[in-house]
Amino acid sequence: PNVDRSLNYIILFRLVVWGHACLALSLFGIVGNIITIIVLVSPSLRIISTNMYLIALSCSNILFLLIFIPSYPIRYLLGYSAYITKQPVLTVEILLTRLPTTVVYNTIL
Repeated sequence: PNVDRSLNYIILFRLVVWGHACLALSLFGIVGNIITIIVLVSPSLRIISTNMYLIALSCSNILFLLIFIPSYPIRYLLGYSAYITKQPVLTVEILLTRLPTTVVYNTIL
């Protein structure tokens, strides 16, 4: 019984941290980077080379977050629902665990 309770707490913790919190922070980061790009693309700011670098950095961050969302938050949200309902693991979740994201992450970083 204690092992089951501990496992439930661990899975719930992963759901909250890796599922909900990471998804919210990722979406907030995407919106923030889009706002940064919109501001820095204005003609008066576009001529400064540092701003061009910041635009490229924001684009890279958006790409990273778009790849991060299915890799972690969505995977944990799907996994939790499958665990609670005692259903078999979805094909989408298996696919998400097998994506070679490390190479893409390192390239973007």
